[in-house]
Amino acid sequence: MLYDGGAVSTNYLFVIADHHVGFDVYRPKPVKPGETHYVIARQRWTKLDAQTASLVWKRIEELRILDWKDQYSPKDLNMQISDGTQWWVTFRDGKAEKKSGGNNVYPKLSPIGDPTLQTELLTGQPVPNAYHRLLRLLRESAEKD
Repeated sequence: MLYDGGAVSTNYLFVIADHHVGFDVYRPKPVKPGETHYVIARQRWTKLDAQTASLVWKRIEELRILDWKDQYSPKDLNMQISDGTQWWVTFRDGKAEKKSGGNNVYPKLSPIGDPTLQTELLTGQPVPNAYHRLLRLLRESAEKD
């Protein structure tokens, strides 16, 4: 399960199980000053064919979620960021479980699990970090028909 969102932005919740991936999209709806409710704007549950499901799980394994830190914070990078994106991932594979989350800071691809911001430099080029690769993978999988 993966959650991605912010205080007044669209929030996403993804679930992947076996050959299925589903997601909910929640849009902010201001109720009164200082209070926001989140309304379900979209829900989708998709059955993946065996080849696609296998590829999705292989890519998830490559991200080595079990090696991620439990919590990522701007303090990890000696920074202070007061607004932005909060996220969490719960991963279970039948043998192990890992919960990881953060506030504007994410796990790197290399070395795996070290803290980073939105992108990191690999071979001199900016690339999405491990968390954003997982988020993109789940979004793309959920959109398949």
